[in-house]
Amino acid sequence: MNEFLKANEKRLRVEFLPPYAPELNPQEYIWCRWKKNYMANFCPENLSQLIQRTKSTLGILKSNTISFDSYWKQAGI
Repeated sequence: MNEFLKANEKRLRVEFLPPYAPELNPQEYIWCRWKKNYMANFCPENLSQLIQRTKSTLGILKSNTISFDSYWKQAGI
């Protein structure tokens, strides 16, 4: 990992997040939105249904880059 970061230091910036501070971690906002908007009240009958729903809904989230930008701003990073 260190080699990768060193090789890409001009285009990447590493942010160290404090443990047990979900309000500072943009990833927590993504998971919260995903659980509330796409997985709420979903009760799969089998693993296949869960996998299909997960892939399709995460694809929707992935395509919405505006939301991702707002999560970074909300976290204050």
